[in-house]
Amino acid sequence: LHREPTVHRMHWVADGQGGSQLVVVPLHGRGNRRGQGAAVKVLAYTPPAEDRSKPWMTELIDQSMHVTHNFDPVQWDEDVAEELLLAGREGVVLLDRQDKRWRRTELVNASKFPEFEGAGEVRMGRVGGGRKVVATVEPFHGQRFVLYLEPQDGGDAWQRQVLCKDLAQGHAIACGD
Repeated sequence: LHREPTVHRMHWVADGQGGSQLVVVPLHGRGNRRGQGAAVKVLAYTPPAEDRSKPWMTELIDQSMHVTHNFDPVQWDEDVAEELLLAGREGVVLLDRQDKRWRRTELVNASKFPEFEGAGEVRMGRVGGGRKVVATVEPFHGQRFVLYLEPQDGGDAWQRQVLCKDLAQGHAIACGD
């Protein structure tokens, strides 16, 4: 398989066509130093359907962040394919496959939330009525546990709630709906 250095996370993700892809996310781009240089290549590997001796297909999903740490395969919308929440220094983005192409939507970044300093961990959950929440640990291995609540009534203004400010090297989270 094609490889990228510093691969840090990987998950099997439902492709919406009855199969799965292995999605891998490196910590930083090839040759990147301290967040400067090449961006992270988020890649999906598809195994051959029948002849396992044939090469796997490799697909570039996203190349927009320079430092990442974690991602969460989620069921964000009504289709059967899973989407990805990706956390990094530049923000939290949703990656959604539509018509065989991946579409990127910025959910959290410093321009939307000036106090945002990057995120290391990310998970999706739901609260009353099915409203989505995006949970993060900020910044990378940081001290804050933060929830972002989905806008009500189709708006685009997510609400930010800092739930804890004194974690020690926050490194993992989970959501219970």
